[in-house]
Amino acid sequence: MERRRVTRRAVTSIVAIVALALFLLIASEPVDGAIHLLKDEEFAATTSKGTWFVFFGASWCPHCQHLTPLWEKLTDKLGPELKKNDFHIAKVECTENDGLCKRHNVKSYPTLILFAEGQRIDTHEGSKTFEELKSYAQSHVKKAPSVPLLSTVAKRLAAAHSSAHPKSSVPPNPNGRVVSLTQATFDTSLGLSESEGDDEVSSGPWFVEFFAPWCGHCQKLAPIWDEVADKLRGKVGVGKVDCTVEKTLASRFKIRGYPTLIFLERGLPVEYNGPRTRDALVEFAESGTRPAILPIDQKKLEEATSKDEVVFLLAFDPEKIADEALYPYLYSASALRSTNRFFASGDPSILPSHAVSSSDHSQGVVFVLRDNGATIIRFNGDIADASALPEWINQHRKPVLPLIDQSNANEVLAGQDGKLGAVLLDDLRRPNRAEVEKEVREAARAYASAQSAHDGKREVNWGVLDAISWAKYVERQFGVKKGDLPKFVIVDAELDQFYDSDANGKLIDLKSGAIEEAVRKAAAGELPGRSTENFFVRPLKRVGRALNRAALWLNGKWPYIFAALLVPFAYVFYLLWKEHGALTEAEEAGARKPVQNKGD
Repeated sequence: MERRRVTRRAVTSIVAIVALALFLLIASEPVDGAIHLLKDEEFAATTSKGTWFVFFGASWCPHCQHLTPLWEKLTDKLGPELKKNDFHIAKVECTENDGLCKRHNVKSYPTLILFAEGQRIDTHEGSKTFEELKSYAQSHVKKAPSVPLLSTVAKRLAAAHSSAHPKSSVPPNPNGRVVSLTQATFDTSLGLSESEGDDEVSSGPWFVEFFAPWCGHCQKLAPIWDEVADKLRGKVGVGKVDCTVEKTLASRFKIRGYPTLIFLERGLPVEYNGPRTRDALVEFAESGTRPAILPIDQKKLEEATSKDEVVFLLAFDPEKIADEALYPYLYSASALRSTNRFFASGDPSILPSHAVSSSDHSQGVVFVLRDNGATIIRFNGDIADASALPEWINQHRKPVLPLIDQSNANEVLAGQDGKLGAVLLDDLRRPNRAEVEKEVREAARAYASAQSAHDGKREVNWGVLDAISWAKYVERQFGVKKGDLPKFVIVDAELDQFYDSDANGKLIDLKSGAIEEAVRKAAAGELPGRSTENFFVRPLKRVGRALNRAALWLNGKWPYIFAALLVPFAYVFYLLWKEHGALTEAEEAGARKPVQNKGD
């Protein structure tokens, strides 16, 4: 009996302890009682007035759980003061509003976005301490006069985009499958020309694979490409072009190898050179669906140029400019948004060093900010010119000295299109590397300027390679170790050679003049080269490239080659047949001739 009482007490104690633990656990969970929670159905109407600082999160996310009490504190401490300036703090629970979060391109948690008059105008990317969040909110309240201007710019761009891109009755990639494109259907399917009754025609961008059925890499990509199409359902059209059949399309897009993957919007192509995994391909394509042009103020422009070597900016008066004048800039931004950043401002003083007159402001003026904002170039033509402005943007969109990564390594290091690769090998954490990069940029500009004057000069792709992250590759290919950095090399992939010395046999001096001269002489074949491969691999690679070039040359020419080979075979066969006929006749004649006796 006593034992039963002890057992009951033990069970009761355990139950009490568990209940207490559950109570404390629940009590310790962050609650959103003081936070204004926004739902999908009310979001647009609620945020259409005033300024809203919105926390997009998920209940399961540890970082969101940590941020929630800080968000409550921000609401409690600043809420009443901020509301006087029509500034509000809110939260969206993405597990319950998945569609809303996807529409605002929320890919990680927590994401903090600033809206003004219903338009997204900024994303908070700083630290998420209380003091930082407080400072951010107060700074945007203080800048209240600029927020409506950003909102006006955003609305103006949205209106122009809607009129420039009328929605199709068919959404992009409605079935989540790969569409086979031909010369007859390509332009209509991509919305580049009008068609009637074609259920494949859709609005929005396309991601197209140019392939050959015999290509092993294309065969390997095929199931991945099907998965990409499924993932991009309703977002991006996914197509494929058989270049052995559609030779005109292959020529139009200058296809020189298989598979070639090109992202297109309104026919403007951007080639993809990154990893051919499903996730990497989907991420690249989805980056082409984000807003093409973002409104920006002077502070954010400085932040953008500190991150990107090349940035485009449109300065205009949103109240005066016509939609049609914005179309060329919109078209270029839509096509190139996966690789470049485009901004717009209604503030004529956004570039203090380049005054924008009232006339310029009303008509619109476009700038490219290069070298992280150090170089500003103005487009001097009419921004409404549908050919001149996109051509100018395309000319200036690539950095002079891009950082080499997986997306452009083949282009710079593997010599696509027969170009040389001019590469600065350096430790990106080295304090004074900016000085050397400046010298290389000047050399690149000098070479490009001389090249434009002499069209026969060999083209060069320039870049800087993080020799620490790529240490094994750098040592294997060029024999360069950390103690040798920085070092400049010129890569000729066609010859499996590289050049790291000048005409006198000395290492290339890291001065612009010496670099430009070395590249010029390497292009002319006047420098002694060093092999990038060993004795056994080099001939095999050359044979492989020769066979690949032969296969590309023979592509689509088989009927003519067969006919050319058939003619001499037919002629030889005819001669043999004729000879055989003559021999047969002779044999028959001999058989009919009477046999004479020797005595006759």
